[in-house]
Amino acid sequence: MMLPRVPRTPFLLALLALTTLALVVPGCSAETAPPANGTTGAGGGNEETGTTRPSTATPQAQGTGASTNGTAATPTPAQTTAQKQFPPQDHLNKIVVAYTVASEHPELLTGLPCYCPCELYGHGGVIDCHRSQHAAMCNICMDEAIEANQLYEAQLSRGEPGDIAAVQAQVKDRYRNALVAQTAQQLPNMNTQQGQAFLQACSDCHQPPSPAMHTAGDWDASLARMEEYARGSNAMPAEPMWQAAIGYVKSVAAQVPVNNVAQMRQSLQ
Repeated sequence: MMLPRVPRTPFLLALLALTTLALVVPGCSAETAPPANGTTGAGGGNEETGTTRPSTATPQAQGTGASTNGTAATPTPAQTTAQKQFPPQDHLNKIVVAYTVASEHPELLTGLPCYCPCELYGHGGVIDCHRSQHAAMCNICMDEAIEANQLYEAQLSRGEPGDIAAVQAQVKDRYRNALVAQTAQQLPNMNTQQGQAFLQACSDCHQPPSPAMHTAGDWDASLARMEEYARGSNAMPAEPMWQAAIGYVKSVAAQVPVNNVAQMRQSLQ
């Protein structure tokens, strides 16, 4: 069963802008995501940059080749010319593939959580990341889209009916498990009841956020938005778990100096 095509205009306009990027685009949260099968991983290995190439001009000696005291003149050091940096070809190819998936098969990405910190931009899933230039600068967003498409095509190649829910569950579980394991090593008090509730409740829809993103008081608005989204997508955890997760976030945030909050948000963006 082939997925119906949908109007491509928003995605293709974004794709046209993305393929003309003149600067190297970094991957966001590159160290947190497992590499997608058949794609360059979410790590920094595919983020090549242009190199600085020395000039090939032959150094020239000062004067006529010898100084008045009979010693050889010192050659002029070779000058280096900094080259303009462009995205490597494999990254450009990856952008094209990911945005093509989003354009032709948005059903694969709608409802699939994105496990980078894109909730900062109000994204609710991988499809939102590909409605702007954000995905082109984030390996996690592109890897999820590409892997979902590979799994779906593998189903069809085996003669199976396309099962979008199964594809999304497989992609979600792999990224979620990897991020939960890493978050458990990075944040304090993860072995407490509140810490475990935070990991489970806050990894169902997106990457578990750092409590240092906001002050304790400023978390209220973000938590309310998260609750609204979870209820709207039928992903709301049980009330005791949700309240325990809120307690963890606010208790840790209360220990973070206000100056550090701004630094944390800047680093995530």
